[in-house]
Amino acid sequence: MSTSEDLLARPLRIGSRTLRNRMVMTAPFPADAPVLTTSDLLSGRRPAAGGPVVVVGGPETHLEPFIAAELLAGEGRRVWLLTERHAHGEDVEPRSLSGLLSRLSKLGVEFVSMTAVTAWSKGVVHTEQVFSGAAGEIPAGAVVTAIGRVANPVPAGDEGETYVIGDALAPRRITHAVLEGRRFGAMI
Repeated sequence: MSTSEDLLARPLRIGSRTLRNRMVMTAPFPADAPVLTTSDLLSGRRPAAGGPVVVVGGPETHLEPFIAAELLAGEGRRVWLLTERHAHGEDVEPRSLSGLLSRLSKLGVEFVSMTAVTAWSKGVVHTEQVFSGAAGEIPAGAVVTAIGRVANPVPAGDEGETYVIGDALAPRRITHAVLEGRRFGAMI
């Protein structure tokens, strides 16, 4: 059995990182200007002033797109919130979803579902309706992706030497991270 000192001497991995185009650190569509992420917003970066902001939720079904949209709309920006799904926030608990949709609606956020972004160029987000393929356009001064997160990989060779908990194992609910943290703490 390991001692407390042994456990504390081993690395602990927590957290996740932004998913961008299947791990490639670019937007998942062609863009002629920098595209921000929800992580960028939470670290204090903001889109340049001018024009509405399109928050691209892609296939993300949980809170990340709402977080980005509420932050920007709360600062007075006009926001369009897009999802490729048939409805926004399909995996959000229903009472929480109602509250989010109410707050965002009161802030003037425009909701667009079943819509994928195909490009952003010259201040226009080009879209495609996911079922019909119909093309569309939304004027945009900035674009923020909120398309999910991936686990922080454990460096090769460290698998047995590193404790991995929370979103570092796989992005999911906080309940899982709290349970894993408790289990780790109980071992100390």
